[in-house]
Amino acid sequence: MKSKLKINETKASVLGCTLASLGAILASSCCIIPIVFFNLGIGGAWLANLSVLQPYRVHFIAVAGLLLAIGLFFYIRSLRYEAEACSADKKKSRWVLMSLVISGALIAAAIIWPAVEPHLLRAIR
Repeated sequence: MKSKLKINETKASVLGCTLASLGAILASSCCIIPIVFFNLGIGGAWLANLSVLQPYRVHFIAVAGLLLAIGLFFYIRSLRYEAEACSADKKKSRWVLMSLVISGALIAAAIIWPAVEPHLLRAIR
């Protein structure tokens, strides 16, 4: 029974991490992702269509924050079983933590972007 619980905890942790990552991408879809694509040389008329998502920015950030909280909950819950887990699960745990930190950074960037953008535009001119 315990081994089944460990597998479920690991799967839940990875699922929470995946949801948090998708939420972070969603939260940054209107502001940060177009700039990243432009800097990578990926552009086109379709890139301007992402600005349509701007009115829903607050909702996207709220959903992303909720998904990040769920991901952190599952990660912290899976830490209880990490001492019994094999080394492959510990590697997976590191990847999950790294993904959650990156997701949190993307969500934070999406939150502060409206305050930072005017200063960046002035610096470019």
